[in-house]
Amino acid sequence: MLEFAIPRQKLFAPLYLFYFKNILPLVGSLFGTRKEYKYLSDSTSEFPQREKFLDLMREAGLTPEKSIEMMLGIVILYTGVKRSPV
Repeated sequence: MLEFAIPRQKLFAPLYLFYFKNILPLVGSLFGTRKEYKYLSDSTSEFPQREKFLDLMREAGLTPEKSIEMMLGIVILYTGVKRSPV
């Protein structure tokens, strides 16, 4: 699963959040509606981050294998394997 995430870097995270919540919706309104880009920001902020998402994968019967952070932690690729019932 590929998901947007909130970066962990202390200097980069506030800049990213400002851009994501303020600038991106304005620029996005040139191509669609501001509402669509606000939804992206809101859903990313509410999505379970890192360890919480790995815990949810385990609860769903998956064994997490990797979580690879890309683009300075803005995107995370989660991979897992389905456990077979015993």
